[in-house]
Amino acid sequence: QKIEDFCKKHKIRLILLIPPFSKVYNNNIKNDTIVSNDLEHIKNTTFFEFYDYSKIFDNERFDSIHFIDGGHLNKIGSNLFTCKIKQELNLNSFGKE
Repeated sequence: QKIEDFCKKHKIRLILLIPPFSKVYNNNIKNDTIVSNDLEHIKNTTFFEFYDYSKIFDNERFDSIHFIDGGHLNKIGSNLFTCKIKQELNLNSFGKE
């Protein structure tokens, strides 16, 4: 509640996002009911913007191209992901104000 109040008071856009994961990593999370339940609870919280990019590269043919391992993007993957979130979240001027 304190974070929500602080953000509203200072007109801060609070964004929570889940980064991309490989298909194998996503399958392991899907089978973990505790994590799945926590994610559902987070998605239903309304005081921040929530974006789930966990399955953006969820395709076996992309894993070796975009990931160092199951949960970490490589340079190519991180560049693609950065461009996508800048565009979708309108962050092109982020840090220039």
